[in-house]
Amino acid sequence: RVRSRSLDAAVKPGFAGLDAANFGGGVRLSDGELEAGAPDAAYDVAKGTMRLVAGPAGAGAQVTDSRATIEARVIDITLEGQSLVAETDVRSLLKASSRETAGAGGPRRPGMLKDDQPVNVTAAHLAYDSASGRATYTGDARLWQGETAVQGATIVLDDRKGNLTASGGVRSSWRLLDTDPKTQVSAMKTTVATGADLVYEDELRRATYTTDARMNGPEGDLRAQKIELYLAPDGDRLERLEAHTDVTLHTEHRESTGARLSYFAADDRYVMATAPGAPEVRILEQLPQECRETLGKTLTFHRATDTIAVDGSDERRTQTTSGGKCPEPRIR
Repeated sequence: RVRSRSLDAAVKPGFAGLDAANFGGGVRLSDGELEAGAPDAAYDVAKGTMRLVAGPAGAGAQVTDSRATIEARVIDITLEGQSLVAETDVRSLLKASSRETAGAGGPRRPGMLKDDQPVNVTAAHLAYDSASGRATYTGDARLWQGETAVQGATIVLDDRKGNLTASGGVRSSWRLLDTDPKTQVSAMKTTVATGADLVYEDELRRATYTTDARMNGPEGDLRAQKIELYLAPDGDRLERLEAHTDVTLHTEHRESTGARLSYFAADDRYVMATAPGAPEVRILEQLPQECRETLGKTLTFHRATDTIAVDGSDERRTQTTSGGKCPEPRIR
């Protein structure tokens, strides 16, 4: 059902059918639970599409249903199946729902996003395919919910699987619960992660950053070619992380380098390992009067203590005192 102030219709001979219709002067469209509006609209009967067009200034086009509200300068809706393409100044509001709704076949969100809070997404272009449940935002895309945010050239949301992918200079910030290992006080803290690409797989609760990846949070400042974050089932806490290739980790007064790093949040344990043909793992610690250097194939240390285990054995260190300052790490 469409209502407007004017209708310019192209009909078949003898008024046997409708070929196209142009609506003007303020358009309202209803199709089941979908509601839409715009200053002008054009209906292509053969394609089964309705194009909603914003005015020269002011009011834009808008589409809303029980799951989301989308605004843009131009919106094309496929009425059968309700796929959608939006162009220019796209703004989406993904409405709050409940975990029960998602479990009953409703839209599924990535684990780091809350179901009971709305999600905002902006971009230059949006294409939503109702058959696959994939919404692709391109052109300076940004998604946020409170302080949790993802931005990149492209962001893709899969509301069937709860997956999220982003590419093109990805920057993200997660609000995760962290327990201070010394005071045992828990608080929500921000973890910032960047990379060329991000793939979040909800089934595995895994966020993978690739190509010059970096993560900065309570666990330290970590750089590697690939960083994998594994979230706890509730999505509020980091369970563990894995970093691969050219790994560098800075934690307080420590600088650690190696080929692979594993971090386990349960006991705040770091395991740094080398790889075949690669240099030994190296940890440099800047102390008040000296620089300590520890080498080994596998080094294990804890965030709350000063203990380092070398290759699974007791602590063994070599010390250097180069003017009290640590040298630059050998591995980047």
